[in-house]
Amino acid sequence: MNVFKRIYCRTYQLGFRIAMPMLPYRDPIILYSLEELASHLRGRGQRGVLVVTDPTLSGLGMTDRLEQDLKGAGISCVIYDRTVSNPTYDN
Repeated sequence: MNVFKRIYCRTYQLGFRIAMPMLPYRDPIILYSLEELASHLRGRGQRGVLVVTDPTLSGLGMTDRLEQDLKGAGISCVIYDRTVSNPTYDN
């Protein structure tokens, strides 16, 4: 590896190592059910959600309960089900 490229890479990594403690990371919120998801989103003021899935899961009705819970909470929901199962980098 080129010496100057190595110095650049190490400097870049050092900069991130120094900056990491100052970045505004949030603790994850643990939700135990879809009902909690809908109420949590409503509490945050979310008005709409995009759910990305594949045609198989959508066809099996796996998103139906989520859609119902979101509509019950007053949150609009759009289902995009034109992705491929287990997508590759090219997809």
